[in-house]
Amino acid sequence: MQNVGANWKFFCSDFSFNGYHCAMQFQNVIGQFSAKHKLQNMMASGRMPHALLISAAEGFGGLPLAVALAQYINCENPTVQDSCGVCEACNKIKKLIHPDVFFTYPTVSQKSGDKPVSTDFIKQWRKAFSENPYLTYNQWLTQITDDNKQGNITVNECHEIIKRISLKNYEGKFKVQIIWMAELLREAGNALLKSIEEPPANTVFILVTEQPELILNTILSRTQMLCLPPIEHEAIEQAIAAKIDFERKDEAKRLANLSGGSWATALELMNEEDSEVEDIFLNWFRYSAGNFSVQTASGVLQIIDEFHGLKREKQKLFVRYGLFFIENCLLQKLNGENFLQHQALEASKKIAARYSVEAFEKVTNLLNKLHYQIERNANAKISLHSTSIKVNEAMAI
Repeated sequence: MQNVGANWKFFCSDFSFNGYHCAMQFQNVIGQFSAKHKLQNMMASGRMPHALLISAAEGFGGLPLAVALAQYINCENPTVQDSCGVCEACNKIKKLIHPDVFFTYPTVSQKSGDKPVSTDFIKQWRKAFSENPYLTYNQWLTQITDDNKQGNITVNECHEIIKRISLKNYEGKFKVQIIWMAELLREAGNALLKSIEEPPANTVFILVTEQPELILNTILSRTQMLCLPPIEHEAIEQAIAAKIDFERKDEAKRLANLSGGSWATALELMNEEDSEVEDIFLNWFRYSAGNFSVQTASGVLQIIDEFHGLKREKQKLFVRYGLFFIENCLLQKLNGENFLQHQALEASKKIAARYSVEAFEKVTNLLNKLHYQIERNANAKISLHSTSIKVNEAMAI
């Protein structure tokens, strides 16, 4: 495993909230060593595809990796491993003002009849990315709307992309068009088919998606896909340790386990206590795993209502905590290891002694399915109700 401890300088000296810039070299992308190596090899061998699709779940680093690649492609003095970080091109990309690096992202209409395009929100985009390169879709929407509007990438934006890439390069080696949340292109993406298949000379498309299955097959077939796994445990643990207070450094391993390889989740865990979702999950699991009665059924329904009232990010955190809890129950049963604390530790010891490995594996599968449903905006109440019944069946002794 590479030593990543020296890579987190961008969280301090190279990170600016007011100047709207942050260093985004490969070395500043947390973990994802295999993906970086593939991209470095592509550049070294001259095999960089003209259309790359980076598939990465929320917080795995799809967007920062795309920006780091754009910087690497246009760097005036690149090394074998990274951009130099100090040339004029690198400095402009840090500030997201390079004239040959374009960004497309979800937008919302400000009033009826609007035809918004990404450049309408460029100030908010620069601010949001500089504050957090691991920006989530929901975090972005809070930057551009106070309503519960859903973002979209419109056909109007696609026409703007075609116009931009048709122009000559201003100063960069390549024109780079980054499309973040590319799944939101939907049918509008048909307008880009010819441009993606046969882009102008020295033009690279980098599409970033969390749900590649929602992208048109005609677009998928014209791109080379790079799938990012969860961030490596050691990398995310070291990144957490570099961020949290000295008094909390012993929590880095626990938070890394709970993050599920997502830096977005890790940030949320560091910014607020996870005791709320811990309490809700433990109560839900006690009721769901026990023998159903009028009392337990009432308890489950009450927790389901409470779960339904949580924001989507909290619902996902509930499930991730559940996966972490079940993993520790398994560890406890198999070799006596356990990274839980306080009431969760005591509960896991009792549960590990009572239930089988097969039962824990079934619950893990059910929680993974629940997480998938929440990510795709399924009805939270119905999903957790169904999961509760199936957990009860899985844990039946």
